[in-house]
Amino acid sequence: MRTSYQQFLVLFEQLIGDEWTFLYKKYHIKLNLKNQNIATKKLQTIIEGTTYLSHIHGFHSMSMRELGDHCQVSIGGLYKYFENKDQLAAMIHSGLISIGGVCLTDLAEGDDEPVPELYAFLTRHLYLSERLKTWFQFAFMEAKHQDKALLKLLMRSEIQVENTIEIKLARAHKMKQCHCPDPSFTAIMIKSMLQDWYTKSWKYQMRGIGIDDYADKLWKTVVAMTQIKDEFRNDKKLYQYATRH
Repeated sequence: MRTSYQQFLVLFEQLIGDEWTFLYKKYHIKLNLKNQNIATKKLQTIIEGTTYLSHIHGFHSMSMRELGDHCQVSIGGLYKYFENKDQLAAMIHSGLISIGGVCLTDLAEGDDEPVPELYAFLTRHLYLSERLKTWFQFAFMEAKHQDKALLKLLMRSEIQVENTIEIKLARAHKMKQCHCPDPSFTAIMIKSMLQDWYTKSWKYQMRGIGIDDYADKLWKTVVAMTQIKDEFRNDKKLYQYATRH
């Protein structure tokens, strides 16, 4: 038995709680937000409105008045939560990176058993992109329009994901658990498959491929690409690594 999206949602709640409370705890001192209940609801309304309008018109075409009208929040009310549009974008981007860090860091740092660590890292990343799909889509579509500092942060985050995959593959190859003579290029290809889920999910919806189907096909593809040996991909151990916290 391997893991599932529903099991990841349980893990997400254990690690994060919910994304709005997470953002509140991250930013409430900086923004001088005192009432957590009101602030988390407003953050949810504003960010969901931002990702929706960005998907329709593009973030830089979205005006503050348009966002306020969509969210039914006054302009003054919006500016209680961010100083300008750049800060709003940064809140979404850096919040996503921080949540990813909580969900993935322990797997990135481990090096005891590279195959189950790789499986757990890939499935968690994939399921996280489903849980926060509109955030991932926003980050992907709007990254090129952000300021240089934020763009560097996003690029560094993507490279860290590829590096983690590469390290796991290289270690498994060295330990003769798989055959992967070019882990760097293979890691780039695997990262592209992760990204394809949230950037082109319509392709998979047309074919009736759901998130758990995609996770299964992704792992089988990785196994085939890298010739992971049977004895190192025991389903019970894969499950244990993917669901631990």
